[in-house]
Amino acid sequence: MDGSRFDALTRRVTTRLTRRTNLGLLAGASLPLLGLSESADAKKKKITLCFNGQTVKKPKKQARKLQKKGATKGACDPTLCGNGGPCTVFLTSSSFTGSEIGGLAGGDANCATLASGAGLSGTFKAWLSAGDETPGTRFDNVNRGGPYRLIANSGDGGNPPPLVATDFADLLSCGTTCLQSGIDRDEDGQVRAINPGAWTGTLANGNASADTCSGWTSTAGNGLFGNRADNTTLWTENSSGPCTFAFPIYCFQQAI
Repeated sequence: MDGSRFDALTRRVTTRLTRRTNLGLLAGASLPLLGLSESADAKKKKITLCFNGQTVKKPKKQARKLQKKGATKGACDPTLCGNGGPCTVFLTSSSFTGSEIGGLAGGDANCATLASGAGLSGTFKAWLSAGDETPGTRFDNVNRGGPYRLIANSGDGGNPPPLVATDFADLLSCGTTCLQSGIDRDEDGQVRAINPGAWTGTLANGNASADTCSGWTSTAGNGLFGNRADNTTLWTENSSGPCTFAFPIYCFQQAI
């Protein structure tokens, strides 16, 4: 092979090696960049959720698991009952005999209907017990319930309405008093002063009374009622009376 051919061959080999080396260097240099990109993407994939009253950010896989447990997309709304916002309590403007309540489900339905008619948001359930079912077992997320407040009215002067209890446990923790305020306002904020009785079937310790008008389905026998003007144990455990009496019931907004 003469010198000119040898020089040409050498240049071609050198050029190819140089190209391969440069490609390798470029590929190697890109790896950290890819890692940074993947890391950034991973952060972007975190989803904001509201779970058990707390705002959390989780990767997609964990987020899906939490959603199956009740988490909702987006940050928690701090104004809502269960997220630290006030939970509303009212006394029904309607009165019912024992049978007219229609069982525990009927009591809840009566609360829901009156709350909806008054433009109140959220879910409401009746402070009623029967058998093994009590507010402690029937109410939603009691560990996040409260503070419980009455419906606002003009007498509040623009201030927050009266506080009933700071949390669910306070409803059943009675020293000298149980409640900060008696539950004497209806779903429209009107004070109900006549005939202070309110059906409860619930003892001051939260257990069910034996007197519940056959689970709030009958006018036979007796039912336990509370005194809505009282803030001691009498608010829920005053006395038992005939199920033919017509009393209102207490309704509590449920924590989300």
